[in-house]
Amino acid sequence: MCLHLVSIGKKAIEFAKTTFMRKSILFFVIAVGWSLSILAQNVGIGTNTPLSTLDVRGNHRLGGMSKFISYDSVSGKITWSGSYLFVPAPQYIMQHSASAEGLYYNGGQLEYRNQLGNPAFFTNWVNGNGYFANNLGIRNSTPAFPLSFDPGLGDKISLWSNSTNSYGFGIQGSLLQIHTDISAADIGFGYGSSSAFFETMRIKGNGMVGIGNNAPYSPLSFGNSFGEKISLYGTAANNYGFGVQDGIFQIHSNNIGSDIAIGSGSSNSFTEVMRIKGTGYVGIGTTVIRGKLSIESPDGLSFPQLSLHQTSTGDYSRARLTNGNSTGNGRYWDIASYIDPSSNVNDRLNFFSPTAGDVLSLEGNGYVNIAKLKLNGNAGNAKQEIQSNGPGNAPTWVNKPEYFFFEQGTNIPLVYSSYQDVNNVHNQLFTVTFPCTLIVTFSGRVYRDVGEPDQYPVLYLNIYNTSGGSALKTFETRSFMRDQGAGTYTSENLTTSGFIANVTPGVYRLYCRAGKDTLFGNCLLSLTQVIIQAIPN
Repeated sequence: MCLHLVSIGKKAIEFAKTTFMRKSILFFVIAVGWSLSILAQNVGIGTNTPLSTLDVRGNHRLGGMSKFISYDSVSGKITWSGSYLFVPAPQYIMQHSASAEGLYYNGGQLEYRNQLGNPAFFTNWVNGNGYFANNLGIRNSTPAFPLSFDPGLGDKISLWSNSTNSYGFGIQGSLLQIHTDISAADIGFGYGSSSAFFETMRIKGNGMVGIGNNAPYSPLSFGNSFGEKISLYGTAANNYGFGVQDGIFQIHSNNIGSDIAIGSGSSNSFTEVMRIKGTGYVGIGTTVIRGKLSIESPDGLSFPQLSLHQTSTGDYSRARLTNGNSTGNGRYWDIASYIDPSSNVNDRLNFFSPTAGDVLSLEGNGYVNIAKLKLNGNAGNAKQEIQSNGPGNAPTWVNKPEYFFFEQGTNIPLVYSSYQDVNNVHNQLFTVTFPCTLIVTFSGRVYRDVGEPDQYPVLYLNIYNTSGGSALKTFETRSFMRDQGAGTYTSENLTTSGFIANVTPGVYRLYCRAGKDTLFGNCLLSLTQVIIQAIPN
């Protein structure tokens, strides 16, 4: 009934505009209004049982020809055509319930608020900022982190791209990828901003890494500054690591009680071959270090514990020994070895001092050359030799026997009652350097001419100390040479010997003369010899 009344009312108004007088239109409207108000307090369009003050059933359309809002009751679709929701001040656009949860316009910012009225996320169309109060998922409907991607492999974030390649992040099997677009491009780490960047580390596209060095030239390069470079364990003050100072590369432990070991294997399964103690002592093949350098190994002749090699064929392989005084005086000891290219006779091991030269030399043929020798600090006296005193007893210096030999030169005719000096023997000197006993052998040979009568040759020798005094001893030998008849030539040796005890060191003179006790006849003396042996006391 209400729809019919409205339809009649609209037609009456249109008719009144064109045909009836205004008074008829006014009467009709008053009549319709009276009839509507008396039917009910709710108005229904398309229904005779309106449920609210105005209850419109079916499709709706509000607006003009190009700007309107329509509602399709079948699909439930509301269409906005050329129209918009105008919100002149911050307020809710959509609110889910009586709580504060819903879509809110906040002056240039569209917010989705939670039940407490706080933004859960928003977009700001003035500055372009966006906000999420919790996790954001990209291709991930259940993000567990502030930014979560889908579990697929491949590129995840591209920061800059030249098409297929980019600066960004990717994922492959068990691998997080941080990459540039080409191998000539690098990755830099630092602080500041992109336009004001202070670089502290760089990874080049070829894999080289620079720490404090933006042009690394090796797999790992550090900046050209002194100080700590790598710390493996410890603190800034004391650590195991590597450092560099002016002219020195440092490998250090954290304190003097800690060592540095070199070996093979791993930290948990380590085979040590060398150790440098914090005190500076070094052990090779041993952890029990007994000196500044301790070397232990079971190797034999083919692999010695220590090998020194001189590459020059004409020089020695040497080990130089010095101490704190060498800096001032320049002296040292060398133990030096030389191997001859052809003969082992010329091989030698020398002990050399720049002031004394080669003081000891061991030759390849087994000989030992000693420049000077002392026994228990005693250099001994001239012409002494070393004497072994048996097992357990120290050797001593002893004087070795000395020998003196004198021999007549030309023959001497013997003259009766007139003694002749024996040339090359008489007035000769010899030196005794140690207390001794002199053993003297004195001899000569006498010749009697054919037809000469009997001869009585005499040969004697006195030994004097040139410092004065009488003869130590006189040695005399005589002979009787009988006439053997006409045409017979005879000769005879005159010999005597003896000793002189308790002879003191000094210079001694020989007094040697010869003669005969017969007046007639001639004889000659030749080959007179004096042999003196000095036997140490």
